[in-house]
Amino acid sequence: MKQGKRILLFLLALLFMLPRLSAAGATTLTFTSVNNTLLPLSDDTMPTLYGSTIYLPYSIFNSLELGTYAVYSPTSQKVTVFTEDAQIIFDLRSGETVDSAGESYTSSAISRNGRIYLPVSFTCDYFGITHTTIITDYGPILRLKVGNSYDDRTFAKAAAVLLQSRLDEYYASIAPAQDPAAEETRPAETTQPEGGKTGQEQEPGTGQAETSPGGQTEPQGGTQTGSQGGSAGTQTGPGTGTQTTPQPPAPEEPTPPDRSDTEVYLSFYGLDAELTPRILDALANGGVSACFFLSAEDIAANPDLARRIAGSGNGIGLIASEDPARDYAEGAALLYEAAHCGSFLLTILSEAEEAESPVPPEGPVLYAPRTVPGDYSLGECRVTLSTSEDRVDLQLLTTQSCADMLGGLLRLLKNENYNVQLLNESRAAALDPES
Repeated sequence: MKQGKRILLFLLALLFMLPRLSAAGATTLTFTSVNNTLLPLSDDTMPTLYGSTIYLPYSIFNSLELGTYAVYSPTSQKVTVFTEDAQIIFDLRSGETVDSAGESYTSSAISRNGRIYLPVSFTCDYFGITHTTIITDYGPILRLKVGNSYDDRTFAKAAAVLLQSRLDEYYASIAPAQDPAAEETRPAETTQPEGGKTGQEQEPGTGQAETSPGGQTEPQGGTQTGSQGGSAGTQTGPGTGTQTTPQPPAPEEPTPPDRSDTEVYLSFYGLDAELTPRILDALANGGVSACFFLSAEDIAANPDLARRIAGSGNGIGLIASEDPARDYAEGAALLYEAAHCGSFLLTILSEAEEAESPVPPEGPVLYAPRTVPGDYSLGECRVTLSTSEDRVDLQLLTTQSCADMLGGLLRLLKNENYNVQLLNESRAAALDPES
C-alpha cells in the first residue's frame, strides 16, 4: 500500500514537472551565425552549455569567413585551431590546452554525444573573433563576427524569414509528426474499398480524390496547389496515397562583401634571405604586387633578392633615416648596380625630430603614410581593412609572423574583392599625410 502511494506521489510530481521541462527544453534551441551567414539549425551547429561555459562544435571554427581552420585527429584526440599567425591545441585526453609557444590555458575542449565542442569565449578571444548573443522571437542567436558585418539589430531583422525557415526545417527533421504544419497537411489514413471510392465520404472541393472504375483518378475539387513561404506545393487527396507538402524557400547564403571601391597598397620593409623569397612566392601565387622598401644595407647584403623583386614586377622604394639625401643617393646607386633600375620612392624611418639634410625638390617622392610599419597580425589587418573606406596602406615588417599570415591576408583581399594596387611615386604622392 505504501509502495503504491509512493508511486502515485512520484507520478504526480512528474506530471507537474513536465510543463517546466518542456519550457526549459525550448530555450536550449539556439541558432548560430558566422558574420552575416545564419547556419542551419542542427546538432552540428547548435551551442551547448556545460557548467557555466558555452561551447560550440569545433567544426564551426573551420571557417573561411572567420579566417580560422580547425582539424580533429581521432588518433591523438586533439583539436588544432589555427590561422596564418596563431595556433591553439586542445587535448581531449589530458584536458590540456596549449598554443604554439607552449603556453598553457585552463579552458579545454569537451566531447558530448560523439561531438567535439570548444569553449566559445576562450576560442573567440584567442583569435580576435567577436561573439554576441541576439535575442529574437524565434530563439537566441549566438553570433561570431570578424571584419565587415551587419550590426546585430540589422542582421536579426534581415534574417527573420530565414530564422522561421530554419526552425521549420529543424522540427521536421527531428519529429515530422510534431511539426504543426505537418499535422495540418497530413492526410488521414484510409483503405481503398472495392468500387473505387474511399472509405471516407468528403464534400466536393475538399481535395478528396475518387478513383473511377477505369482505374483513373478523378479529383472532386481535385488537386490543390498552394504557396507557403514563397514555394509552391501540390497536394492530392488520400485516394492517391501521395502528397507533396509545401516547402519553405531554399535559404540564400549571403555573398561576400564587395570592397572594390577600396584601394589597398601592400608594402614590406626590409629584406630577409629566407622570408623574402616566401613572400615573393605568395604574392606571385596570389597575383598581387607589393612595394618593398629597402635600405642601402639591405641591398648591399642581398643584391640577388633586390634583383628578383624588381624582375618579378614588384616595386622598390628606399628607406632613409637621419640623412635622407645621403641615404637616398647611396641606396639608389646600390640598387642600380644590383638590378639596373632606379627608385623614385623614399620613406623616412627616423626617430629624429629633424633630418640632417632634406630631400632635394628634384629628388624622389617622399612617402609618408598615416601609420608606421609593424608586425601586424591577420586579425589586425582585417580590422584595418573593414574600418577603412577609400584607401588602405598595409605596411608590414618582413618578419616570420607577417610571412606566415600573408596567405590568409591575400585570400581575404581576393574574397572581398579589394582593389589591390602597386604603390608607386604617383600613388604615394596622392596620399596627403596631413589629412
